[in-house]
Amino acid sequence: MRTDRETIQALSGRLLELTPRAMQLLEDLTLTESEASEFRSTGFLTVPDVLPATVWVRLAEHLLPLLCSISIRVGLEHRETSATTLSVGATFRRVDPHRIHEPDVRAKMAFVLDELGLTELGSSLADLLTPLIRRIVGPLSFRHCYFYIYEEGDYVSIHNDHQVGDRVDVQFPVSLNTAGGIRVLSRGYMQMRYDVAGSMNVLGSRVWHEVPPLLRNDANTAPRRLNMGLRFTPD
Repeated sequence: MRTDRETIQALSGRLLELTPRAMQLLEDLTLTESEASEFRSTGFLTVPDVLPATVWVRLAEHLLPLLCSISIRVGLEHRETSATTLSVGATFRRVDPHRIHEPDVRAKMAFVLDELGLTELGSSLADLLTPLIRRIVGPLSFRHCYFYIYEEGDYVSIHNDHQVGDRVDVQFPVSLNTAGGIRVLSRGYMQMRYDVAGSMNVLGSRVWHEVPPLLRNDANTAPRRLNMGLRFTPD
């Protein structure tokens, strides 16, 4: 893991060198008025060109096999709740020690994230972006970093997360060998927001959304999607 760790830490350091566009927004937060208005309207927002895209793609490629090895498979079966309704369903992989109840599994997962420098990466990235997030959303504080991994056919059906309160997830998705993304309810329709490496999604807990099934573009290449998330909660 040593070589992997050194490569990942080097790429993580470069990832913290935010794009000129991101630095411009941080230097003049009044430039985010339209973003704040959109978030108030829909509960979701994409801010393009925040992280250096090429660096994030390279880091994701290195991270995926390592994170898969410590991930927990999430499988939520659909249930018929009435003759005309179906419960939420999902399949994906999660790397989030804060969602693990078994002490040994949680400790192992946290250890690997610490060893790879990913806990520090999440905290450092949150420190850089908190002024921007607060300007768009309001008084929030960073809690922890997590990762979601999607493989071929994985998805999360339409739902919202109202039951968790007013948390906000700041996410950096990247899709490899596929056109992945998220659909959000906006102006009466579920609208597709495609993943663009380096873009930042700001997702409120009360917006209806789904992750469509990850599909194969090439018969010989499996699709993959990695989503790095920073969880914020109200002060």
